[in-house]
Amino acid sequence: MAFIIPDGTGYAGVVPIQISETSLGTDQTTASTANPPTVDLLTASITTVASTVLYIFVTFSGFNTTDNANIKFAIDVDGTDHVLGAQSQPGASAGMMVSMMKRVTGLSAAAHTVTVEWSASSGTATCNASTNTLHHCRILLIEMSG
Repeated sequence: MAFIIPDGTGYAGVVPIQISETSLGTDQTTASTANPPTVDLLTASITTVASTVLYIFVTFSGFNTTDNANIKFAIDVDGTDHVLGAQSQPGASAGMMVSMMKRVTGLSAAAHTVTVEWSASSGTATCNASTNTLHHCRILLIEMSG
């Protein structure tokens, strides 16, 4: 099986070394207003080999209890923020969907931790477990040869 993944200069057909997916197992809420986000929402672990590229894909759906509030996100790898983002919702408890992606290079051959962190600009942000048909949070990790 070959994947077509952007390599920064174009597209290359490459073969994945490993694929790992993690989903939120229990409902989560946060009223933290930290910026950048510091509250862990979901964590995944992967052990990479030398000279590989790690593609991180995150999807999230949830809501905030306050009108026009933001839910802020960060993708953190081994304690370093790699992607920051925010999504605003039009009304209290209106659902929202967020997708984020990051290509990480330069990781050592070792165990690594990928964490989705979150916070709210005001009110309380909620993400239900991935077993809920309306809301979810998932991390997909794909390690590719470099």
